[in-house]
Amino acid sequence: MEKGSLKQALAGLEQYVWLRHGAFWVIYTLFLTWYILQMKLINQPLLALRDALLFLGLFMVATYSLLYGVLAPYWQGETRQLGWRLAGWLMGCLGLHYGFRYSILHPMRAGYQVPTNADFFNTFSAGTYILMIATAALATISKLLRHWYHQEVANQRLLAENVTAELRLLKAQVHPHFLFNTLNNLYALTLKQSDQATDVVGRLRGLWHYMTQECNQAQIPLTTEVRVLQHYIQLEQLRYGDRLRVEVSIQGALADYQLPPLLLLPFVENAFKHGSAQQLGKAQITLQLWVEAGQLSFQLTNTRTIRPPEGDKPGGIGLQNVRQRLSLLYASAYQLAIESHPTKFSVCLTFPLQAR
Repeated sequence: MEKGSLKQALAGLEQYVWLRHGAFWVIYTLFLTWYILQMKLINQPLLALRDALLFLGLFMVATYSLLYGVLAPYWQGETRQLGWRLAGWLMGCLGLHYGFRYSILHPMRAGYQVPTNADFFNTFSAGTYILMIATAALATISKLLRHWYHQEVANQRLLAENVTAELRLLKAQVHPHFLFNTLNNLYALTLKQSDQATDVVGRLRGLWHYMTQECNQAQIPLTTEVRVLQHYIQLEQLRYGDRLRVEVSIQGALADYQLPPLLLLPFVENAFKHGSAQQLGKAQITLQLWVEAGQLSFQLTNTRTIRPPEGDKPGGIGLQNVRQRLSLLYASAYQLAIESHPTKFSVCLTFPLQAR
């Protein structure tokens, strides 16, 4: 059977309860018939099938009374008095078993000659009772596994929905934070009546398109994220002029990979906001990004004032968001080291990339 056909068959069994239960009891009846013949309880196949069908009715009563009677509260999360209910079910099955053998089974076996098994005609034989309990236990285990599986699927779906919702919230927080900083840059240039303001508007338009259109995707090309970083750095360099020195080194096969949007930009924002913006003299930012064996390594260092303003802590909402996003996206598969020194602030980040 092909893999696709097997999946369809399993899906049909999962969707139609009567089909799943019917398949279980048909297989069980065939097994019970074979068992009766194999143990030489009866030598005639038709009589063996008849006895198997008689037992089937008894086993179905015991099984469904357990699944949908005794264990019904358990499926809803209620476990109180479960032991007492099970004990009552066992006693009820015992009485049902002996009553069945005495009033139905043995009268129908009149005239059988089975010298190899003295219990065959014994009304109080425990063999059938044990088999009945084992059948109910097998069906219960099957339902428990399905119940656990559906709970796991529901939990995974809920977790995925929560992760998606939280990522959207974090991205929504990053957008205004980034745009606010960029508009501040534009405002500073317009106050100076700089001819570069037009260039800034054009670049800002490109960045706005990136965040409103391309950032809606779960993954974007790594080249796009790097281009945005470069545009942002160019915007900031227009603002600071010769006072700021930026060194950028980018290496590796960027075009072969993609990543979630806006993972790297908050670090660059932080370098300008808490570094260059607060330094009166020369400032420097060094950015190194390289891709090797499907891993992205990102190192960023910026100089800072020896005594930062009171209450200023490098890594505000932007870095908090990116920390949360990295944890949600990569769990323990990423490494992030942030070091704060009197005269510099550095970030080192490594995480796996997804191939395009």
